[in-house]
Amino acid sequence: MAEYNRSIVQAPAAPAARTLIRGATVLSMDGDIGNLARGDILIEDSTITAIGENIEAGDAMVIEASGMIAMPGMVDTHRHSWEGQLRRINPNAETLEDYCNATHFSFAKYYRPADMYIGNLLTALGCIDAGITTVVDNSHNSRTGAHSDAAVEALLDAGIRSVHASGAPVSGEWDKAHWPGNLERLQEKYVNNGDNPLLSLAVMAQLEPELWAEARRLGLPIITEFFGGDMAAELGGCIARACCVPITSSTTAPRCRTPAGKSLARLACGSTYARVQMPTTALKMECSPCSRPSATASARG
Repeated sequence: MAEYNRSIVQAPAAPAARTLIRGATVLSMDGDIGNLARGDILIEDSTITAIGENIEAGDAMVIEASGMIAMPGMVDTHRHSWEGQLRRINPNAETLEDYCNATHFSFAKYYRPADMYIGNLLTALGCIDAGITTVVDNSHNSRTGAHSDAAVEALLDAGIRSVHASGAPVSGEWDKAHWPGNLERLQEKYVNNGDNPLLSLAVMAQLEPELWAEARRLGLPIITEFFGGDMAAELGGCIARACCVPITSSTTAPRCRTPAGKSLARLACGSTYARVQMPTTALKMECSPCSRPSATASARG
């Protein structure tokens, strides 16, 4: 049984069969519909069936929206939702190190599943309140399977459309035995049954070919991030030198190794997160060329 209260958010009353949003400034984001300085939106069940001026809706429940903007919900493509309750504790952080000291190196190591739930719930509700109806939840504090469950269940309870990208913690002790098998478990528990149509899954990973291969096997998108130009530059150099090894017969990915045998990504992350100044020689790559890398990563500075 979950050790957190899932009834914080009360279940909404059953929606009216027909709802009319009346008098809003409508920004449709649709070339055929256009924008309306003052318009109405008719919703029947969960489908928008009409957008226009002075719509007659008979018995529809009316939401007066004069002076408001009606538009498609915004999409936030990068949130670490588990940190929801940590907002405002580090407002003057000037560096990534300042951020890490206030999160990964401190609070994150002591998070319980209940803390994951509260963080994700606060973030999701804050998103909805700000007009964000879809969020990509980059969850790099999945310390146990129970932590991941709590994060997912908070998103479900908030009612937001979400992509939950489970990721390994950055520091502290955690249940390494559940990783990366936790990905398939989450997929079986929350997605494959079709009960949660607003939820989808992804994998948060660095340049970790084995983890990329597991994501490909499960059909999950891969989300990665780079900490500034230095790390992104290392990726470019790696690909330029064709530093990759085959993972399966059909999948290859960049896999650069240092003389110590550690992956470049882990060294880069370790250098950034653990505040270790890596000597320049430690980042010289000894890579075996292969035919071509077929996996790509996105950069975030």
